[in-house]
Formats: sequence, C-alpha cells, structure tokens
Amino acid sequence: ANCGNPALNLFGVTPAIPFGFGIGYIIKDDSLAIVASSQWRQTNRFLDTLNSVI
Repeated sequence: ANCGNPALNLFGVTPAIPFGFGIGYIIKDDSLAIVASSQWRQTNRFLDTLNSVI
C-alpha cells in the first residue's frame, strides 16, 4: 500500500492473507519509508533482506 501523504509520519498495514506480509511504503523526495507486518516472526528477516538490496 502506498501511503503517499507528505504529512504522514507513521502508519501500519495489516497482511492481506494470514500467512503473508502487510507492506506499506511512503515515497518522498529524498527518502523511502517502508513498514512491514506479519503474525509470524519473519518480518525482521524480510526487512533486513529488503534493506540489503535497496
């Protein structure tokens, strides 16, 4: 989900399916904010992997 409101600082996204991730992002002029959520313990590993490739 793109949460593109420039006034927005914090947000959350729930997973669309029980075994998936909820992924949201805000694209700004000089930065990218990403949030991920999951009911399982793989969220940090997912974000670490994502951070290593972007």
